[in-house]
Amino acid sequence: MNDRYVTIGKKIEAGLRAAIPAVWVCAGLLTACMADDLPAPEAGEVPPATLPAAGIYVSGGRPDVALSTGKRYVEPGDTVSGPQIEGICKADRVDVFVFTAQHRFTGYPSLDELKYEMTKGFDLSVVGYDRYAEANCSLSKSEPVKYIYATALAYKAGEETRFTTELEEKKYSEPTLKVTAGQLIPELYYGVVHVDENSATSSDQWDYCEPVDEGKFQDDSFWWGKAAGGSSQLTFKFKGRIFRIVSQINLEVTEVEKALVDSMVLKADNYPRQITLYGTHGTNYPVTACTASNTSGATSVVLDHVAFAEKDTLGTTTVRLSSFFLPSEAGMHLSLYIHYRDSVMDSYGSKYLEKTYDLRPARSYYLTGADAKAYNVEKSELKNGEDLYVYDGSNYCFYSYANVRVNLSGHFENFAASDSKPEITIEVEPNFEKEHYYGDIDYKAN
Repeated sequence: MNDRYVTIGKKIEAGLRAAIPAVWVCAGLLTACMADDLPAPEAGEVPPATLPAAGIYVSGGRPDVALSTGKRYVEPGDTVSGPQIEGICKADRVDVFVFTAQHRFTGYPSLDELKYEMTKGFDLSVVGYDRYAEANCSLSKSEPVKYIYATALAYKAGEETRFTTELEEKKYSEPTLKVTAGQLIPELYYGVVHVDENSATSSDQWDYCEPVDEGKFQDDSFWWGKAAGGSSQLTFKFKGRIFRIVSQINLEVTEVEKALVDSMVLKADNYPRQITLYGTHGTNYPVTACTASNTSGATSVVLDHVAFAEKDTLGTTTVRLSSFFLPSEAGMHLSLYIHYRDSVMDSYGSKYLEKTYDLRPARSYYLTGADAKAYNVEKSELKNGEDLYVYDGSNYCFYSYANVRVNLSGHFENFAASDSKPEITIEVEPNFEKEHYYGDIDYKAN
């Protein structure tokens, strides 16, 4: 075996304890704003188009930051892989899920009477700094009053094969979203949308459902409509703003010697596979986060990988691996699998051709202040006082919150260390304005 590989292997195992800590984690919360709260663009920017009065808006970023610093969408025809900057949204399709109940004027239906009626699909266009869809709907009615509750799910066309939604025979609080077997979840946006009362036909009358009994229509998400003159059709548009419901973890490994490494794979156990499309995960994220019973469990899932060509052995390079996750309250352990071109030797004289390194930063990172308050978490193990764990250094677990990005970055020798606790530090970049150059994710899991 080449002595060079032995030397490199020992250097890796040493872990460079004296090196400046180079691995950092940064996470941020992309919070919400009112649909039409658009600040003036900075000098030199193209001002946003006048926003239509009604429609569904898909927000890719943190509006109070991103709107003044750059666009939050990818223009049609843009083939640049990404994400490149905070807030870019690649979704170009939105489905509206409609749940209804019919009733006479004598009383309000119970919430259990609201059942799935239909799905309407719409293409998203670009308006101002947003993705936008004009979502029309027409519903038939037999009773005088029809109650309506609707949600919207946005995604990139072609990626709908990577997840399934179970709606048929479901009450409004029961629909689920599942990752398709053998796939990884793509970037998704979800939220409650409303009937635009100003768009209804002249014969229709619309209003919020007023709360009557405890537990019945306490939410302004529910609308009722009645049609005058004996009409059996209610025609209207939906309006609202929905936000990203997945999190993202990005890993950047620098100074990878191509003569040494054949391939690298990012893995995670407890990979979240199912959520409920109803709940209070966060202020702008009306879903119920995944629990341990709906994860991959102890089985590790391949999130992303890179392999070098047989002849591609000159110099060093930077490897970037990335994955989206459904929101989850089950802690994930991350690991980096490395397959070497030739056997390397550790400091004890043992040789190995492949090895898995656990990613275990030395200390914890939290969501704090307003960022933490944007989520409703009951599990005590996710809390540290008023803060929420993004990474818990006591059990080496990463947690997934809707609209939160976590970036890990560091020198190759910091990751590939014999110590199970390599010197990894955590650093916070809360505004998510850094540029990112992660390629399109390979969604097919192994």
